[in-house]
Amino acid sequence: MKIIILIFFIFSSFSLSNPINKKITLQLSWFNQFQFAGYYIAKEKGFYKDVGLDVTIKPFEFGIDIPKEVNNGKFDFAVGRETLILEKTNHKNLVSLYALFQASPLILISTKESKINDIKDFNNKKIMTTIDDASEVSIKSMITSQNMDIKNLNFIKHTHNINDLIEKKTDVISAYTSKSPYHLQKMNIPYNVFAPKDYGFDMYSDLLYTNESMIKNDLEAVLEFKEASLKGWEYAYSNIEETANLILKKYNQQKLTKEELIFEGNELKKLSYYQTERLGEIDLNKLQRIYDLYNVMGLVKNKIDIKDFVYIENNFNQFIKNTFKNLYKYIELPYIYFFISLFFILIILIIYKQTKLYILSHELSKKNVQLRDLAERDHLTKLYNRRSFETIAKEQMALAQREKENTAILIIDIDNFKSINDTYGHHIGDIVLCSLADLMTQYKRESDVVVRYGGEEFLILLPNTSLTGAKHYSEMLKKEIEQTVIETKERDLKITVSMGLTMVTLKDNIQSAVNRADKGLYISKNNGKNQLNIA
Repeated sequence: MKIIILIFFIFSSFSLSNPINKKITLQLSWFNQFQFAGYYIAKEKGFYKDVGLDVTIKPFEFGIDIPKEVNNGKFDFAVGRETLILEKTNHKNLVSLYALFQASPLILISTKESKINDIKDFNNKKIMTTIDDASEVSIKSMITSQNMDIKNLNFIKHTHNINDLIEKKTDVISAYTSKSPYHLQKMNIPYNVFAPKDYGFDMYSDLLYTNESMIKNDLEAVLEFKEASLKGWEYAYSNIEETANLILKKYNQQKLTKEELIFEGNELKKLSYYQTERLGEIDLNKLQRIYDLYNVMGLVKNKIDIKDFVYIENNFNQFIKNTFKNLYKYIELPYIYFFISLFFILIILIIYKQTKLYILSHELSKKNVQLRDLAERDHLTKLYNRRSFETIAKEQMALAQREKENTAILIIDIDNFKSINDTYGHHIGDIVLCSLADLMTQYKRESDVVVRYGGEEFLILLPNTSLTGAKHYSEMLKKEIEQTVIETKERDLKITVSMGLTMVTLKDNIQSAVNRADKGLYISKNNGKNQLNIA
């Protein structure tokens, strides 16, 4: 083991003594502000330089088609808005590396004075937003999810001036949670926020992306740039005031104040860690839901596989590549030829042994995961089982009580399921159960937990969800189930479900909350099925 450490110490010493200083360009999506602080920090603190990268951060300019230029290789990297997945349908070479914001900062705002406290209050009001722009699809989806017809609302041209809301030139305005609320708070103006993420439309934003050619030809630089950038963001969020001072000194063409930058930093940090502890996470299930939403709204012109939109690192390949890369550097240096005769065979044997151990460890990890899944998941639907739910729910309820967050529990029961089994056979019944499980998994948020509670009964735990949001989600899911055709070799089937919904209270334990949701389900069943009742 000491020999291995010595050899790798020699490798890293030589490789670090000869930095590449490869030139890299990063194109920003807007004017300088805290929105790009992680990249400023990575450059100024030398995080890029430490991995041999000479990074030029290119300021935003109007008139540049940034996705097109990245696609064609003019820019190596860029920061993309929530619509980047739509750009992928037009520019096939685009590949995202991480999503900084787990929910879009785009919101709607009204003043308390306006008495617009609910989306249903938008009727006959002036709404200042670029609603026809696909970039505000999360806003459009939030409005339509409340049974509001977009065509009947009074939209006016956006001036991007918060004073128009204050001076009542508009009743509602679209804005960024990291910007406009600061000015309203400073003027002591109470306001309401309508955030798409609170209605289930938590769109990714500020994605770091590159192109397929860059990944193919220089994967090492891509991964080093990604990691150095995330390191910059971790530092920026941990040192917001210091980062604000840096922006004031070197990146402040907009003439923002220190207080504005600090406010922006704190708000963006919330979005970056929204329902996740890992910075930059991209969940493929969530990404698929976003893509499906664009598709339903008729915005997808050319179909894509979302797996082609995200670069997913292969740890084993990286291990092999890094090992041989260091070996190559080691052999390449002229003044260590003497050592080659002594260590070359030993190095090869060590690599072989370490590779074999890695493979065995990887296979063992897979087996452990499979064993854990057998214990935690239902063997038919692959959803969590009842036993797992009790453990997960206990942790979630404790967290919700500590953080004072809302949690909802939804119980779902397939209507007339016994009749399906009796008429068509249990194998058809199994297909129905699996199809429903797949549908619920597709429509859940990353933080939601879907459980096969028993038989034809399912349960969904909805953390950090208001009663309004939970009811909306439940109604949309019920409608989607009702409209879905389940295809089998023998016949196509359609099903309906009955639902019971409840909000977890501070006095609840797991069983009391589930029992209350079950009462709502009982009412739905007795009142004619295919409905939702709240208990």
